[in-house]
Amino acid sequence: MSINLAGASGQPQEIETNSRAARAVLRPSDVGSLGSYKVSLISGSMAAGLAANAPAYSFRNNGSNYVLLRRLNAQAMSLGTGFTAGNALLAAYIARSWYGADSGGNTLTAGSGRAKGTHANQSATDIRISNTATLTGGTRTLDANPFAQLQGPVGAGTYAQFFARGNPILDTRPGDWPLILAPNEGVVIQATVPATGVWQFIVDAEWDEVSTYGTALAA
Repeated sequence: MSINLAGASGQPQEIETNSRAARAVLRPSDVGSLGSYKVSLISGSMAAGLAANAPAYSFRNNGSNYVLLRRLNAQAMSLGTGFTAGNALLAAYIARSWYGADSGGNTLTAGSGRAKGTHANQSATDIRISNTATLTGGTRTLDANPFAQLQGPVGAGTYAQFFARGNPILDTRPGDWPLILAPNEGVVIQATVPATGVWQFIVDAEWDEVSTYGTALAA
């Protein structure tokens, strides 16, 4: 069965015969001439004695487009030097007025992670993860509270995973608002881990870029 939509021409809207529910198909955001991206960054061997709330990952929208950040996943494990048993915490903050970049760490290679080969290269390219030490914060203002936190127990063993692969820090579902980052906004993940351990972690990010967020979402 079908219904005619006011002002629409061509194929009518299909509906179910009994329930009259409309037939719909979920589709990705309408990114237009820009694109959708999936990028995974891995740290180096993080040195022991990390200070609490140390900046370990940053995603800065240094481009001219809007970033629709949909997912951030993390995993972490100890390496050859074990921790004092305790808890590990990753806290994710929105950063505003981000005019001076963070420094240090391993950085994104521009053009990597396009979901489709014809998508444009990212305009948000200032994405970095710690190498052997924490990042040095740039000129930015963090929100007073994190928007998400991930906590897990850390044992004293070596080569032990304390955040399993795919642990979500941010995971928007169909119908949810993504985290909308205007130019010079972004996300900073701060890490707090127990003493003595050497560790490594990975952060996976998925996002779209649009010229205005109303392109893909209602304003």
